[in-house]
Amino acid sequence: MSTHTRIIAFASGKGGAGKTTMAVNIGLALASMGQKVCLLDADLGLSNVDLVMGLDSPSKTLEDVLFHDLPLEEVIVPVAANMNLIPGSSGISRMAELPREQRAVLVDEFKKLDGYDFLLIDNSPGLSRQVVSLCLSARELIVVVNPEVTSLVDAYALIKVLRENGLWSRPRIIVNRAESMGDAKRIFATLHATLEKYLNLKCSLLGVIPLDAQAKTAFSKQPFFLSHPHSPAARCTQFIAKRILVQESRHWKKGRPEEFWESTLTRIKQRPRFDLELSSQQLDTDLAAYAKVAPEELGNVLAQRAREMDGLASQLTRMAVDGTLAGQARTIAGLLDTLSSQLKEVVLPGEKDQDTPLPKMVVVSNQQEMRQILADMLAMLGYEPVAQLPSGVQEGGSVDGPCLGIVNVDRPEARIGDALLAWPGLPLVVLGGYGGTDVLRAFADRIVAVIPPPVTLGGLRSTLENLVGVKHF
Repeated sequence: MSTHTRIIAFASGKGGAGKTTMAVNIGLALASMGQKVCLLDADLGLSNVDLVMGLDSPSKTLEDVLFHDLPLEEVIVPVAANMNLIPGSSGISRMAELPREQRAVLVDEFKKLDGYDFLLIDNSPGLSRQVVSLCLSARELIVVVNPEVTSLVDAYALIKVLRENGLWSRPRIIVNRAESMGDAKRIFATLHATLEKYLNLKCSLLGVIPLDAQAKTAFSKQPFFLSHPHSPAARCTQFIAKRILVQESRHWKKGRPEEFWESTLTRIKQRPRFDLELSSQQLDTDLAAYAKVAPEELGNVLAQRAREMDGLASQLTRMAVDGTLAGQARTIAGLLDTLSSQLKEVVLPGEKDQDTPLPKMVVVSNQQEMRQILADMLAMLGYEPVAQLPSGVQEGGSVDGPCLGIVNVDRPEARIGDALLAWPGLPLVVLGGYGGTDVLRAFADRIVAVIPPPVTLGGLRSTLENLVGVKHF
C-alpha cells in the first residue's frame, strides 16, 4: 500500500479550456509509468470524464455514496491499466447538507483510496464554493488556460478568489492549444505578471500542449494519449506527467484522501468568500511604469535561454560522429537552433525600433479583470497602456503620439459609450463576439479593426502589427 497519495486539483476559469482533457490524459500518462491513479469527476455541471474516456454513462456515481449508503468500491470504474474513475454528479454540491454522522461515514469511505499514488480532481469550470473548497483542500493545484483572452481573465478571477480564501501555494499552469511556443510563453508571462502584481502570488509553467489536429479528432472517441500516442499533444502530455512525477516529486505534499475529503466538507460548510473587487490602492498602481519593465524582463529571460540553446546545439554538432548517434545529435541540434531563432524573434520586437514610438493603448471594458489582463497582454507585446476605462469614466483626452483604443463591449454598454466619447477621434480595435451592436453602430466611423472570436494573444498581436504597418491612425 502506498505511504502517501498526491492529491492534485485541476481547475480552469472557464469551460472549454481543456481541463477535463488534461486531467484524463495526464492521468493516463502517469498510469503508463506504473503509478496507481484515481480520477474523481467533480464537474457537477457536465461530468463528462466518461465522454472523454469513450465510456458509457455510469449507472452509479458519487451521489450514491454520498446519499444512498453505497460503498465507494461499487462506484469505482476501471478505465485503463493502473487507472480508475469515480464518476461525479451534482450531489457534490449538496455535501454541506450532510449531518455530522453521515459526513464521518463518508470520510471513512475515502480511506479506501489510500492505496493510490495519485488522486486527480477534475473540477467544474468557473467559480463555486465546491470548486474553491476542492482546490484549497487538495495539496497541489493545476490551472489550465488556452490562448483566448476570456480564458486568462477567468483563470485570474479563479486564482484571486482562491487567494482570498487562503491559497498560499504556487499554482502550476498548463497552456493548452497553443499555436506556438512563443505565444504560450507570452500567455503564461501575462498571467504570471498579473498574479504577481495584484495578488503577490507567483505561478509556474508546468507545460504547453500545442494545437494538434490529431488530438482534436480523438475527442469524444478516445483520449488522444491512447488513440494517438505519438502525436505532439501526447508527447507533451508525457513530458508534463514525467515532470509531475520526477522533477516535482521533491515538492510534493503528502496527503491522505480521507483528510482531503474532511477538509473539503468543512470548507463547503464555511461558505468561501467571492469578493472580486480590487482595493482602490491596487487600482492606483502605475500600469504605465510596469508596462515598460515587463517586456524587458521577459526579453532578458528568453535571450538567455536562446544563448543556452545555441551553445548546446554547437556542442552537440561538435560531438556528432557517424552512425545513429550522429543523426540524433544533428536532429536535436537542428531543433535547438530552430527554437533558439524563435526565441530570438520574441526578443527582437522589444529591442528594435527603439526610436520609433509604438502607439499607446486605451483599454476599455466594464470588467476589471478583463482590463487588467488586456493591459498586461499589451505590455508583453511592447505597447504602453495609458488608461483603463471605465472605472469612473471621467478620464479622457489625448496623448502625445499615435494612440489606439482596445474595446471589449460589455454591459452596461452606456458606460462603454461614455468612455469612447471621452476620447474623441480615438481609433478603435473592437474585440468581437461580446455583443454591443448599438455601441458599434454609434462609433462605426472610428472602428479600424474587429478581432473575431475567439480573441487570442496571437490574433491581437497580428491585428496590431497590421495596423501599425498600414498606419490607420
